[in-house]
Amino acid sequence: MTKILFTDIDGTLLTDTKEIPEENRKAIEQMTNAGHKIVLATGRALPGAVSQAEKLSLTYDGCYVIAFNGGEIYDTYRKQTLYKSRIPMDTVDKIFQLCEKEQVHVQTYDNTHVLAYHMNKHLERYCKEIVCEYKLVDDITASLDQEPSKVLLLDYDNHETLERMKELILDVAGNTVDAFYSSPSLLEVVLKGTHKGVAVQKLCEILDIPLENSVAVGDGMNDIPMIKAAHIGVAMKNANDTVKSQADYVTTLTNNEGGFAELVEKFLL
Repeated sequence: MTKILFTDIDGTLLTDTKEIPEENRKAIEQMTNAGHKIVLATGRALPGAVSQAEKLSLTYDGCYVIAFNGGEIYDTYRKQTLYKSRIPMDTVDKIFQLCEKEQVHVQTYDNTHVLAYHMNKHLERYCKEIVCEYKLVDDITASLDQEPSKVLLLDYDNHETLERMKELILDVAGNTVDAFYSSPSLLEVVLKGTHKGVAVQKLCEILDIPLENSVAVGDGMNDIPMIKAAHIGVAMKNANDTVKSQADYVTTLTNNEGGFAELVEKFLL
């Protein structure tokens, strides 16, 4: 019976120092050798998510990526997109104009790069942490070949700024987009109705795997829809209480201690 595991990356599969514990590597090898599938589900842009999958050697048959918090599903073995949601260009333009007026950093993505209007400390830090490249452009809609899956506002210094921007964005585009935090410093803007939970359901349909055979694990607020959508939802020990309250199981070990391997052993092996 093929099962499918959806896992968040940071704070779940990886340690706080962005390393993968050896027990987690072994757990992935055991579960995939048994015929189960693994999906890296992240808020990261697709290039960064695929780069992470390659670092973890998760590019063989049965390995997938959910990027942009559910905005795109990608088969890392066949190197093809299976599903993608898109924000209309006029909405992207509205958000960029609003952020320019309020002097708040905003960015989006093409197939290879982060796209932004200005270089600043927020963009520099983001690209260093996520390990991705950026391009500075003059006209965001002219620089995109297709509608993007996500727009991201960054402020590593002042969460209140993002709170204010969230209200402004939903005022002008709330009929089209949803806005939520993947961390206090990152305000994600996606097409309305897009989240990791929808992607869980979509990929199970595409692969013809019953939802009853799905397991999802995470530690952040943006993981809650995925945890609730899967048949078995798991929260890491290091998750906050709100995330834990939505889970069917909470690991006894943190992300630094191999909590991921614990759930693989319990629910997939």
